[in-house]
Amino acid sequence: MITGQVLDGTGSAIPLANVFLVHSGTNVRTAVSTNSEGLFVATPMRIGTYTISVEARGFKKAVRESVDLRVQDRLRIDFQMEVGNVTESVDVTAETPILQSETSSIGQVIATKPLSELPLNGRNFIQLIALTPGAYIPQRNNSLYQDFLIGINGNRIQNNNFLLDGINNNTTDNNQAPILPSPDAIAEFKVQSNLLPAEFGRSLGGAINISLRSGTNNFHGTLFHFLRNNRLDANNFFNSGRVNPAFQQNQFGGALGGPVVLPKVYNGRNRTFCSPTIRARGFAKV
Repeated sequence: MITGQVLDGTGSAIPLANVFLVHSGTNVRTAVSTNSEGLFVATPMRIGTYTISVEARGFKKAVRESVDLRVQDRLRIDFQMEVGNVTESVDVTAETPILQSETSSIGQVIATKPLSELPLNGRNFIQLIALTPGAYIPQRNNSLYQDFLIGINGNRIQNNNFLLDGINNNTTDNNQAPILPSPDAIAEFKVQSNLLPAEFGRSLGGAINISLRSGTNNFHGTLFHFLRNNRLDANNFFNSGRVNPAFQQNQFGGALGGPVVLPKVYNGRNRTFCSPTIRARGFAKV
């Protein structure tokens, strides 16, 4: 969510100002307007980097670029407009860091780089949750859920709440994550460990909200091969002088993402090729 207030030079609110938020990866534009108090709220928003512009009659256009929105962020960005022509533009470049003033919850985001570069046994992203404050992996050998156990702030391992793009992702018997996306499919995830908002009221532990990757205007992809075998593993101290037991694990895979391109269809009436129009009740046509 991105919210804020639009004011003039005297600190008075500017109602009915147009606020445009453009996602840099997809060029998708979200438009909202300010209310009588100059406040605007844009939600829900896809994670990514945004360019935010504000336009109001009698004022110069205000633009702020490179606003990073991450999982569960509630950013507040205020604008102070200058009197002038709307065709003129003021780029806001020297601003104080954006604070999470709209929420009191405590959490940490695990971004794309740690997901793709840190070593993971079995490519299980849950191990990275232990990097966040208050999280720990309990020592329980021979457990059916050994690879999925994580405790947060002293709570039981069954007290966590897993979400996949905001949708419930918990088993009914032991409250664990039944769907574990590949690290290559995860854009980032956030572990909220304390003072959770009411939307996460089902558990006393942490809320782990996973955001999957989506396509952009450019094609991107990865290929990987993860190898583990006894020839590369160090010998156990108590197994000194003996040959390592045979072990070999190969994990192959890949991922590809990009823009959705609609094919051209022939319009017999106008004898031209055009992109199809998609309509749905309650939504704008595409």
